[in-house]
Amino acid sequence: MICNRRFEIKNLGVIKSGSFEVKPLTLFCGPNNSGKTWAMYSLYSFLEYTLSLGPSIPKEIINALREQTSYQFNIIDWLQSKSEEIVDGYNIQVSKSLPELFNIPSKTFQDASFGLVMDTDDWTHALQTSQKRTYTHKSKKGTVRLVKSEGEEIIDIFHQGANEYLLERSVADFLEKFIANWLFPGIDSADIFLMPAERNGLHLFFRELSSRRTALLHHASKENIDIRELLRDVISSRYAVPIADYIDWLNNVAEIKKTGKGEFHNCAEKLKKLAGGVYKVDARTSDITFKPYQKQRDGKSTKPLGLHTTSSAVKSLFGLWFYLEHQAKPGDTLMIDEPELNIHPENQRKLARFFATLVNAGLNIVISTHSDYMVREFNSLIMLNRDKDKKLREKHDYAEEEVLEPEKVGAYLFDKQKIEAFEITSEDGIYATTFDDVIRDLNRVNNDIYYSLKEAQDE
Repeated sequence: MICNRRFEIKNLGVIKSGSFEVKPLTLFCGPNNSGKTWAMYSLYSFLEYTLSLGPSIPKEIINALREQTSYQFNIIDWLQSKSEEIVDGYNIQVSKSLPELFNIPSKTFQDASFGLVMDTDDWTHALQTSQKRTYTHKSKKGTVRLVKSEGEEIIDIFHQGANEYLLERSVADFLEKFIANWLFPGIDSADIFLMPAERNGLHLFFRELSSRRTALLHHASKENIDIRELLRDVISSRYAVPIADYIDWLNNVAEIKKTGKGEFHNCAEKLKKLAGGVYKVDARTSDITFKPYQKQRDGKSTKPLGLHTTSSAVKSLFGLWFYLEHQAKPGDTLMIDEPELNIHPENQRKLARFFATLVNAGLNIVISTHSDYMVREFNSLIMLNRDKDKKLREKHDYAEEEVLEPEKVGAYLFDKQKIEAFEITSEDGIYATTFDDVIRDLNRVNNDIYYSLKEAQDE
């Protein structure tokens, strides 16, 4: 889980400085071109990036195991002295990967950084409450076994016939996985899934948009083909990594389907009602179709439609439905850039309630949104947490699993090159000033036009 971890941004695109804390439900709000997608993509990259300890691996372990077959190592003592170095090193590695993440020249990110903010007390508490972890590596070069008991500070290390390289690699593997899981509990068994704002277009053309085909077509249109440039572009994607990953995911849905239904199947069934029909993925051809619930004028059932012929709302919801149907599990993180795309205001409210249900079922969700309807619906769900006698829930037809605890929600305003946290309370919900100001101005202008024209007419 990535919850209750704070991330800091400096000089990333239009964002000069700011930070945000990830909660079970995290909302990025603000005007266009304010850096919300940049922050979401950076978080995605951070969580997907493999931790590498490098020179931080304690050499005393290797030196001791040269002379003996077992060794006890106090990981808390080591981490208290190395925690800042490890986090800073990890953050630097992630920050250096930003040009590759966005597929933009490195000079754009010359002073940019994105990283985790953590103190030593957080490390110690997490380690003392961590579960038992065991690692065993067997090969022709020997055997290495490491054990960290639940709630203990000591790591027991045993080896038989292992050379120095195997010892170093085994210790590094264990510590890297252990620390990554400690930074984000359960991350080694959790997955990250991001749905970009471009998903509707990708749903239409995902087969044609595979990275290598795009690169080949790009060069084939030139009169003079540069072979070196061709090879470089064929090998690497021409898209930002989250978009390229989503294209690859779409091209692999038939294989994913073979894994069967996932733990959020019931939620996926509810989403079909919002979409207004049934999705189907052909396991042989990977063709995606949609059969509307609504019948034809003659009363007959509507025939299945290719996804490319359906409404924008149906296309927009397909990825979310399939992910929930076949892949999502508690502890995973779902990121959606502008979930309200092509969705009617009434269904935006229903979608907000649906997301709340997912959060209460154990899914972590990060959303970038311009939708006042969704934010206001989240407000209602937070305020309903105070409805102890459940009268208001029954009056307005809210389900128990849709009610949100304010502690589970974080909301941030991206504007004027910085990030500011919205105040969230059980009394007021999310105090989202960015939407309130626009609505007040719209009402003021609307009223002025109406009453000015009415007065002129009366004269």
